[in-house]
Amino acid sequence: MVIKAFLCGMLGVIPFFGIQFMLEHSPNLLSIWGVFAQKSFLLSTLLLTFCLATLEEGVKYFSVLGLGKKLDKYFDQIVDGIVYCVSAALGFAFMENVLYFGHALLFVGISAQFWEVFMFRSFGTMLGHAIFSGIFGFFWGYALFSFRHAAQGTAHMSRHTFWDTLRFRIIFERVLPDKPLKRSDGTERDLIREAFLFAVVLHLIFNLLLTFQVFGRALTPFIVPILIVGFLYLSHQFAVKRNTQIWTPERT
Repeated sequence: MVIKAFLCGMLGVIPFFGIQFMLEHSPNLLSIWGVFAQKSFLLSTLLLTFCLATLEEGVKYFSVLGLGKKLDKYFDQIVDGIVYCVSAALGFAFMENVLYFGHALLFVGISAQFWEVFMFRSFGTMLGHAIFSGIFGFFWGYALFSFRHAAQGTAHMSRHTFWDTLRFRIIFERVLPDKPLKRSDGTERDLIREAFLFAVVLHLIFNLLLTFQVFGRALTPFIVPILIVGFLYLSHQFAVKRNTQIWTPERT
């Protein structure tokens, strides 16, 4: 299943680059984008970066979902969410890098610029993809199993609102502080939506640090602490007994 997740992630590059190609070569979309960029270059860049981050994380997420019901049989630990999502992310990043390297070879050849692209995408980008998807995978696994054993709250109805999703209420108030979940906190889907948006925001920050400069200085070095903290956080989850115990998947 890990190999299948990797292969599904590789195939996920096809729709991503298909949509990207359509956006880049559509005269109507480009003209609309040009007008928008003239109004506010900063806002247009933020919007474009957010759309790309959402598209990439969405493709990786649906790559794992593409494994279908067979995944249910082998998804019996919270950390399995990390394993399968990281596998799909590495498949996606691998295929994406192959295309980027081919493009770089075609236009700049074997040069210092090529090796700069090669080194960054081989380590920074691959690790970034793995961490962002791995964090989503952890919250995904946490949602699938922990809500089934959540303590009863004062109300059985979900009170999770759109604003709760935007401020990551379940993640910040329950999951990260490692507090017991309650039924009144929301549902599995609420946490999964938060997890997806959380991964998108992390990916957005990553892309923005690559894009913008402050006082003529690149912000790329700030990526390093983000990747280190993400790696340590995911590694820690494998040491938590609750996350590695076997659960009975009772999907509805």
